Amino acid sequence: MVATLVVGLAPTIASNERTVAVAIRGAGRAGDLHRGGRTRMVLVAVEIACAIALVVVASLVTRSYGALTARPLGFEARDDRIVGAVTIGAARYQSDGARAAFFARSVERVRAIPGVRDAAWAFEAPFTRFESQRTFRLVGAHEAGDRALPVRTNPVGPQFFRTLDIAMRSGRVFDEHDTARAPGVVVVDEAFVRTYLRGSAPLGMRLAFTGQQPGVLGPAMTIVGVVANVRQSYAVPAQPTIYQPIAQAEPYIASLIVRNAPGIAVDDAITDAFRALDPRLVPPTVAALPELLAASAARSRLTMQTLIALAAVAFILALAGVYAVVGYGVAQRTREFGIRMALGAPARRIVRDVLVRAMATACVGIAAGVVLAGIAVRSLAITLYDIAPLDPATFGCVVSVVAVAALLAALVPAWRVTRVDPVVALRYD
Repeated sequence: MVATLVVGLAPTIASNERTVAVAIRGAGRAGDLHRGGRTRMVLVAVEIACAIALVVVASLVTRSYGALTARPLGFEARDDRIVGAVTIGAARYQSDGARAAFFARSVERVRAIPGVRDAAWAFEAPFTRFESQRTFRLVGAHEAGDRALPVRTNPVGPQFFRTLDIAMRSGRVFDEHDTARAPGVVVVDEAFVRTYLRGSAPLGMRLAFTGQQPGVLGPAMTIVGVVANVRQSYAVPAQPTIYQPIAQAEPYIASLIVRNAPGIAVDDAITDAFRALDPRLVPPTVAALPELLAASAARSRLTMQTLIALAAVAFILALAGVYAVVGYGVAQRTREFGIRMALGAPARRIVRDVLVRAMATACVGIAAGVVLAGIAVRSLAITLYDIAPLDPATFGCVVSVVAVAALLAALVPAWRVTRVDPVVALRYD
């Protein structure tokens, strides 16, 4: 509303301040050189500056989003992997071994469904936002003083690593023999080895989780394998993680990870399998793993799409402003150009004159836009991934594109005036 009011009133105020004699003298004879012409050039420069700032910000956010979603995840995120969470908190699952037995029976039922290639339980499936943080200590010869170390824990089933195609680095993963009565074993990831072991051979080391009371440790567990790092979100790097056999941890909440044959829907069959196993248990609502990844990046994607739309509008308006102002200025100077061409001025000199004025305005707008963009991106620094806010390549590409586009927008009316017959131009009023 304010912009409409200003645009409507400004020409009226400007025309009231000019005398009739000045208006008559300005018409048709370099008429675009009066104050109105300068005002239009300033507005175009402002348009270009805003466009530069928005296009730079949109470009940085787009490149940041591409870098974010291209980061290695440590697992295969294809459409044939689906995930569903189940809460097992009923009283009938409170006794020792009850939840472990439920996990074993349910996963066998799911594997028996036609079209299911593999299935596994895990407390924390990738990108499900479940998280378990505990503290531990290395025991035995590798004891690291009295300091408890923080770590993520994730109880998983024997087929968890195979279902998600998580790479094995050394040792072994869990199998059906790692039950509640078997010796405690764990698998750690590369981030754990790098952070806490610092080059020591991990296989065979023992660790124990700390209790609620200081100095109290749980049962010792042996490291039997090392796997690749697995991201739990795009934005956060992989954290040191300890994997436990789900039969030795028995969580109350777990995620079912299913790998099905391509093109075969198994959602309803999984629901039916859980209802047959326990009609009183809420069956999992499954979702494809790529959907979880898309939801994790939804905010960044929305920001990118919004900025792209705004930048596109600003870019188009800036080019339209250049074209309109240069075209209007050429129309105002048609009589002048007719005289110059009648006196023998070559067409290329006319075109050069128009383009020099237009590009001078564009350069002012570009310079102001670079400064404005530099100020704007400083507030985005903490939201960008793997790219510097003042990235020279991004600034250079945007400036080049805007400069070339402005030149082409000015070239059309400049070329058009050279096609006018000088006799017709001399009669122009």
